Amino acid sequence: MNSDYALGLITRHFQRLEFYMSVFAWGLMGKDQRIGQAVTAHLSFSKLLTLVDALFRQRTRKPSLLEGLNEIIAQAAAAEQRRNRAIHSAYLQTSDDLTAVQIRYKISAKLKKGLVYQWEDTSLDDLLDIAVELRQAAELLATFIARVRGPLAIDFSGVINASPPEPKPKRRRKTISEDDDIPF
Repeated sequence: MNSDYALGLITRHFQRLEFYMSVFAWGLMGKDQRIGQAVTAHLSFSKLLTLVDALFRQRTRKPSLLEGLNEIIAQAAAAEQRRNRAIHSAYLQTSDDLTAVQIRYKISAKLKKGLVYQWEDTSLDDLLDIAVELRQAAELLATFIARVRGPLAIDFSGVINASPPEPKPKRRRKTISEDDDIPF
C-alpha cells in the first residue's frame, strides 16, 4: 500500500459520500429523481450540503433529527476540506520505504499576497485517516437516511426510464516512435 492507493481511497470514499448526499437531496425533492438530478448536477459539495439542510428543514422541525443531520453535515464538510487539501496537492517522498515521510506541497496565488507555498510532512497513515473519515461520514449518512425515510415519507422510488448509453468505440492507442518529440 502506498500514497497513490490512499489517495485513490480518499477519492472513492468522497465520491460515495457525495453520491449519497445527492440521492438524499433527490428524495427530499420528491418522487421524480430527474428533477433532483438536474438541480444537484452542477453543485459544489458545500452547496449540496446547504441544499440538503434546507430541504430537510422543510420536512421536519424535530430537534433530534435536525441535530443528527447537522452533525453529519459538519463531519462531511470537515472531511471534504481535508480531502481537498490532500487531493489538490503534490507529494514528494524521500524513499520507497512505506514508512518514509512524505512532503505534501502546494503552490497557490493569493490576492494581495502573491505566491503562497505550503509544505507539510505527512504520512501514509495521515492519508488513510482521511479515507476512513470520509467512509465513516458516508456510512453515517446512509444510516441516517434509512432511519428518517419512513417517518418523513421520503420517496426514493422514482424510476428513470432512460436507455443505457451506446458503447463508445474503442480508441486505438497512439504509438510513440523515436521520431516523436515527447520527453516522457
